Amino acid sequence: MEEGFAATFTIFAIPSFPDHFASIKRILQSTEKAGARARIKLSMLADWERGSLLEIDAILGTPIRIANRAGIHLPRIQSMYAFLSQLQRVASKIPKQAPCPCNLTDT
Repeated sequence: MEEGFAATFTIFAIPSFPDHFASIKRILQSTEKAGARARIKLSMLADWERGSLLEIDAILGTPIRIANRAGIHLPRIQSMYAFLSQLQRVASKIPKQAPCPCNLTDT
């Protein structure tokens, strides 16, 4: 989250989010409480457990492309994207030579 927040500040040329926006700490605390109280799962975990395709491109690919257009690299998010894409390929038994389901560069 820190990497994404930092990229957002750079892209929009702002020093920080307004005070009424939730901080990373507050978002994580809220997610943890909701999960403990209602057994809520993150959407990708729920997809994985159902055997559904993960929303890798929507959740990770889009921020990567936006950052790339601004000349910003997101190595942690890119690593998660690559790892989850490979994990999904293996789990889905997609042939190794099959192209990645999404292209991270603008065409």
